[in-house]
Amino acid sequence: MASVGCAVQREELERLEPEWRALLPRTAANNVFVSPTWLRVWWQEFGADRELLLLSVRRRGELVGVAPLMRDGAQTGGRLPDRLCFAGDTQVCDYMDVVAAPGEEEAVLSAVLRSLGEEPWQELALWAVPEGSPTLDALKAAAP
Repeated sequence: MASVGCAVQREELERLEPEWRALLPRTAANNVFVSPTWLRVWWQEFGADRELLLLSVRRRGELVGVAPLMRDGAQTGGRLPDRLCFAGDTQVCDYMDVVAAPGEEEAVLSAVLRSLGEEPWQELALWAVPEGSPTLDALKAAAP
């Protein structure tokens, strides 16, 4: 699970929250909808029938990215589908994104995509990414 010197691992929200909160203001994704506080509240209210897949990306032990994803079973009667998406939904969250330190956007997304190759899924739905987000350019660079 490594790419471009980055290591990716699943995290518990409570464990990751302090580092994530410190990283967020330095990123292009700095908005309330990708904050750990928002995710915690959203998850408590709407997380039923979903599996949180919170990925941290580290370089030499330092947090350089967070991908707040979920496997969403709310639309399938509780059965978890083969679709991964951002943790949140467009009815409540205006913007969703991968959080990445400045200059690390492409490496973070590349590492996350490689890590997701180890997960069972058929569709990756990354909606509500803000126009101008470095994630969009990183996705284009990662696409074959």
